[in-house]
Amino acid sequence: MVFPRPLLEMSLTKARLAHINDSTLIVFQCFGSQACLVGAVLATCRMTPQTYKAFAAAMIPYFGFNFYCHFVKPFIAPLPMLADFVNNVIMSQIALAGAHLLEQKKK
Repeated sequence: MVFPRPLLEMSLTKARLAHINDSTLIVFQCFGSQACLVGAVLATCRMTPQTYKAFAAAMIPYFGFNFYCHFVKPFIAPLPMLADFVNNVIMSQIALAGAHLLEQKKK
């Protein structure tokens, strides 16, 4: 959120770096703001099995983003794209594990 240009320079392909403008920086900062918002919501809500499952389901569009940005219109460099994909897998699996653990605790 604070330093979008260096993060974009590490993440985008060289061909796309030429197209960075103020709008690009604002959109990128919005992604950072969204991450902070999700963290704040998760830190303050009551986590139930349904909450964990809803979070895991909400991760599905991010896998679509990974597919699109890697195979359809590759504008993000491969290594950051792989890191994002792995992060999405880990987050969704942790959410499903949290749901499973809470369900087992109730039994």
